[in-house]
Amino acid sequence: MNQFDKYENFLPLVTLDLSYKGIRDKIHIIFVCFAHSSRPIDPDFPLGESMGNYTFKIEENNLYKPIFSKNALNIDNKYLNHFELIQIEYSKLKKMNKDILHTITTPNKPEWWQNDQTPLNSIGKEFKFVCQLEMDKIFGDHALMCTYIFYDEHDREVKYIHQLD
Repeated sequence: MNQFDKYENFLPLVTLDLSYKGIRDKIHIIFVCFAHSSRPIDPDFPLGESMGNYTFKIEENNLYKPIFSKNALNIDNKYLNHFELIQIEYSKLKKMNKDILHTITTPNKPEWWQNDQTPLNSIGKEFKFVCQLEMDKIFGDHALMCTYIFYDEHDREVKYIHQLD
């Protein structure tokens, strides 16, 4: 992730060990702040992905590599205030050493706020649902969305899907 190291947009929340569920990789729950785009197709993301639906490739040593462009992380002045508010809430969370595990729910299937967006891997099989969390329970009114996290062992990918309330 060296090309992404200078960005403060990655806010690590917790790492899950789900070996008891047959998931061999550690699943990192990360909140990512993106430069907001209203374009229907954003050139900073691979086709079919966006700031509300993005993927990390799991590399050796369980490190994540984003498959989106680092340009997706450039926050322009229009959203700088929002980005700074998220960072303040994150700093408070870290200072309080607040455990976010209680905000993570692990139903057998996603409890979608909108339509079903279960991702498929490169051979057409569904990713395994890991968990979901309501981001406003962590960041307050600055993040009114539910994040659904999926894992695929075949492609060694973790997909984050956000749905707004």
